[in-house]
This record gives sequence, structure tokens and C-alpha cells, in this order.
Amino acid sequence: MGEAAWWVLQRATGVLLVLPVGIHLFAQATGAVDLTVRFVSDLALLVLVVLHSLPGLRTVVHDYVPDGRLRVLAERLLLLGGAALIGYGAWGLWKFFT
Repeated sequence: MGEAAWWVLQRATGVLLVLPVGIHLFAQATGAVDLTVRFVSDLALLVLVVLHSLPGLRTVVHDYVPDGRLRVLAERLLLLGGAALIGYGAWGLWKFFT
């Protein structure tokens, strides 16, 4: 992915976060939301937050890791960590809602 794609990803996920955050806040405040909707919105919230944070963490890596090979390794570890967080969080949500 190029620099522009990372920039667009962060902005797009920031905008898309508004809906699941709103559903989450409404569901927590009232409890009037179906469990399936809560699960899907919380899962969307989890995925979008991780995808929103990865470009920022990538920028930190680019600022503090000058070596190209180490930078590539750090980026791959970030992607792997992001995928692991999404997987573990999805499993936790599944256990919580079932």
C-alpha cells in the first residue's frame, strides 16, 4: 500500500466509526438494541478501531525506525498484531454475546 492509501484508510475508518460508536453508546445507555445488532456493531467498532490505529502506529514506526529492513519487519509485525487483536477481540465478543 502506498502512503496515500494509508492516509485514506485512516480517514475513511475515522468517518465510518461514527455509526458503530453511536449504536454502542445508545445500546449501553438504553439496552433497547437487539443482541445481534449489538454484536455486529461492536465487531464493526473493533475492526474499525484497529484499522484506524494501524496507519498511526505505522507513522510512528517510520519516524523511529530508520533501517529499511527493520521498518518492513516492524510493519509486518504491526499487521500481524492487528489481525491478532481483531481475532482475539472477535472471539471475546462471541463468548460475551453467546
